[in-house]
Amino acid sequence: MKILNQKGQALLEAAFVLPLLLATGTALAFLFYRTLVFYYADHQLHEALICAESVQVSTCKNHLEKNLQKLMFKNTRLNVRLNKSLSGSTGRIEIALQPEIQISKELRL
Repeated sequence: MKILNQKGQALLEAAFVLPLLLATGTALAFLFYRTLVFYYADHQLHEALICAESVQVSTCKNHLEKNLQKLMFKNTRLNVRLNKSLSGSTGRIEIALQPEIQISKELRL
């Protein structure tokens, strides 16, 4: 009789722990995704700023948006701004995740 009670207790403990493990795994996966999006967007913005120094800004902006859409979900809103001036290039990316990711960079050559 004692063994049956221990089996029931193990089943009950597993039933309580499983949702906690699932929630922790989901939170870690979301954190990993946000980190990946941030660093990938930062790198792509830097590449677009370098591109804007030698090619038309609209070409670099389209290439940047295309590369960022590869990593985003379909409904993710993305706002990209690239500007070129005599002193260098500036860029800003806003990604509508909660909380929102904003990256601004300036490249002076």
